[in-house]
Amino acid sequence: MQRHPLALALSTAFALQGGNLFAADVEITPPPAGNVVIKDSTGAIARFVVDPSGAVSISGLPSAAQENSPVCFNTSTGQLGTCPPLVAGPTGATGVMGNTGPTGSTGAIGATGFQGIQGSAGVTGVTGITGVTGATGATGLSGVTGATGVGATGATGVIGNTGATGSIGATGVTGASVTGATGFTGATGPTGSVGATGNTGSIGLTGATGATGAGVTGATGVTGSTGTVGNTGNTGPSGATGATGAGVTGATGSTGFTGATGVTGSTGATGATGAGVAGITGATGPNGLTGVTGATGSTGAIGSTGATGVGTAGATGATGAAGTASAGALLRDSAGAALGTILTMGTPGSPGSTNTMWVYTSTKHLVGITLAGAITTTSPLYYTGLNCTGNAYLNSGSATAGATTYAKNVLYSQKNSQVYTLANANANGQATSVAPTPAYQSQESGVGVCTNTVPTNAGFLMTAVTMATIGLPAAGTTPVAVPLQFP
Repeated sequence: MQRHPLALALSTAFALQGGNLFAADVEITPPPAGNVVIKDSTGAIARFVVDPSGAVSISGLPSAAQENSPVCFNTSTGQLGTCPPLVAGPTGATGVMGNTGPTGSTGAIGATGFQGIQGSAGVTGVTGITGVTGATGATGLSGVTGATGVGATGATGVIGNTGATGSIGATGVTGASVTGATGFTGATGPTGSVGATGNTGSIGLTGATGATGAGVTGATGVTGSTGTVGNTGNTGPSGATGATGAGVTGATGSTGFTGATGVTGSTGATGATGAGVAGITGATGPNGLTGVTGATGSTGAIGSTGATGVGTAGATGATGAAGTASAGALLRDSAGAALGTILTMGTPGSPGSTNTMWVYTSTKHLVGITLAGAITTTSPLYYTGLNCTGNAYLNSGSATAGATTYAKNVLYSQKNSQVYTLANANANGQATSVAPTPAYQSQESGVGVCTNTVPTNAGFLMTAVTMATIGLPAAGTTPVAVPLQFP
């Protein structure tokens, strides 16, 4: 099945840009007992199947990469969405405290050690030499000399002759000195009165210190054996568990914008009911190119049901011709130059606003143009150089690479006054988000403010183009000349 670029623009591009379409629904009605099947580009693999019972099968889910959020559905309408936060159950009651274990018995006292053998007495030290006797103290002061007598001095007598010296007598024999037994000590007599303190004599020289006695230390007694250790007492009960903290649950994030509804093809006229036996359903013919929504034709009257025939199955009828596409509303600039077909009006994130016109240009590019003539870029632009220089990327909205979108989306950098589209489109006209090479170093907001920072999301690599490349007139004071002209 061939994919039309306009259908791809409507079904994929608005997931990133967030615009709204004011158009009818797309309805697909299979024949009785038939399935609704969407296949891949080869036509061999059924990617999405809805059978007559309403059961939905997506063949790529079993092999898809694991994501980090569950998906829930509304039990009344079947609408898919994110799941509400999981509510934790209440904390269980604290268990009963166990009984205190019995105290362990006291260990037996160890036996007393043997007393050590007493050591022998040390040898008595040699008596020190008697100190030298101190010098005799100084003689006390002489008394006062008495008064001299007054009497007259008598005459000196005559000196007599010196007598002769007598001879020395012989020394007597020394008698044996026998020491008698010591008598009993008599009783201590009364203490006499203290005499007057004489003058202190000078201190005599200190005598030499006697040698230290060399007594032998006795041997250490044998150490007594250690007593038996008592049994360990049972462990006491654990303290009660503290109360669980009451953390506040964060607020639920806002719901993302609903993607735009695809353009509805014109309804073919209902054929008359045949009167023969129902033939075998023929193979479904290839889908015609989906045109811009045309006016819905009036439904023809339903024919009466014919009687059931008994004949053989008829041949499958030829597939009807594809409907023609509607021209749609054309938006022009102030000079009357055609800008493109208006697909919808509104600023992404502000459904009630009609400030932005989303148009499909002659070169099959999708571009948002404001009433002021600016080209809309609603997602941040990332750059691999400082100050919004180097390779440019469009924020994919996720840190994981591999997201896809319409490659002919048109973006505009107010900081660099440059128009971009997405690079590296595949055969289906889709671009895939990648990790940057080299890493980001700056970011431009949707209003042209550049900040040196390091974003972490994956991005779609962009390529710089001219206004002519995207099917628009050359830029003037504003990217698009205003005022805009509506049909």
